[in-house]
Amino acid sequence: MPSSKREAGIAQLGFLLGNCGVKVALTSESCYKGLPKKVNPSSTFSAPSGSTSLTGTSNEIVDFRGWPQLWWAVTEHMSKPSRDWTAPPRLADETIAYIEYTTGNDGTVKGVCVTRQAVFAHCRALTTAMEYKEDETMVCVVDFKREVGLWHAILASVFNGIKVIFVPYSLMKMNPATWMHMVSKYQATTALVKSRDLHWALLATRDHKDINLSSLRTLLVADGANPWSLSSCDAFVASFSAAPYSLRADAMCPCAGSSETGT
Repeated sequence: MPSSKREAGIAQLGFLLGNCGVKVALTSESCYKGLPKKVNPSSTFSAPSGSTSLTGTSNEIVDFRGWPQLWWAVTEHMSKPSRDWTAPPRLADETIAYIEYTTGNDGTVKGVCVTRQAVFAHCRALTTAMEYKEDETMVCVVDFKREVGLWHAILASVFNGIKVIFVPYSLMKMNPATWMHMVSKYQATTALVKSRDLHWALLATRDHKDINLSSLRTLLVADGANPWSLSSCDAFVASFSAAPYSLRADAMCPCAGSSETGT
């Protein structure tokens, strides 16, 4: 956890925690005491049910802008497992790993059950197709809770040990070229975007300074089924393939997929 408001990526981490619905944070006592706090006497935030070893009070809130309200569990205060404790049995491969929501042709919401076996098979397939390697960096602009964002930026990244930079749309609205600056800064090899991100980036000409996309091996356009997608891809490559941007023409990769079939 960050110990200062000035640490890099702190707003991005708060965005990620909020979107994932995180309510509890584990930390050490020394770290918790050093966190900046503010007093909020009117707060009605209560500890999650069943959590008896949480520290802090409802009016002691860590003062990180953009962060959700969290209860902080100090690990030193937690009870230790008994001596006869044993690890639970390994889950079977057929066990459901997660349920991903999608919509049918009539607009109804439905859940797609994905087993552990399917997750590992999917991750291995993506790793082979995308040539993912450990310690690479990925920039993600799409929704990381489903489809391409979930498969690549969460599952495949954990499977391969890839660092992921998540760019929230609140930043994209202010500066549509933000994701390109992240690619340039961190020398990302993969970027997950939509065709609208390419279109907006083309229009943000005043923000194109200091952009270098030569590190990109794959620019994955998640809405490849969109009829406007290919024209956006062609226009983006035409504008950014020349120096000083140096985008490889073969890096552009429009794709289409579904929760039922993967991509």
